[in-house]
Amino acid sequence: MRKPIIAANWKMNKGPKEAEDFIATFTGKLDNITDQADVVIAPPFVTIPAAVGALSPNSDVSIAAQNVSQQDNGAFTGEVSTMMLKELFVRYVIIGHSERRTLYGASTARPTPSSTPRSKKRSPPTSSPSSASARPSKNVKPENSKTFSAARSPKASQASKRRT
Repeated sequence: MRKPIIAANWKMNKGPKEAEDFIATFTGKLDNITDQADVVIAPPFVTIPAAVGALSPNSDVSIAAQNVSQQDNGAFTGEVSTMMLKELFVRYVIIGHSERRTLYGASTARPTPSSTPRSKKRSPPTSSPSSASARPSKNVKPENSKTFSAARSPKASQASKRRT
């Protein structure tokens, strides 16, 4: 039987110092709950290194990222790849946030050839080193990493149905 996951998404709360203090107190109060469930904390990106550092090497608490890019690398300002998260010992990623859909108009839909504007002609790719480094490589999911979608509220589910 699969172990349930108890996850705490900190959203845009707790900076690095506050996270260190919180984790020191929190991990001392877990008792035997980690025998019954996987405990996961999802701090903001800037807090992940401090949260990982505050956990003991044999901690039963895992760290999650609050989002991840579909790309491995490239010119994607503000994005974070799975490989970057793996280097920080992040084992989980939460995707599909209702507030990202509601507040920012984010979508899980991928562009299709018919939705790509045809008015602009694209230049053929060049073989220069600078253009090659800007192109994303094939997406790779690191081993021992898990991805799960955030629970969707009924309101968010209705909104996404209206868009399709």
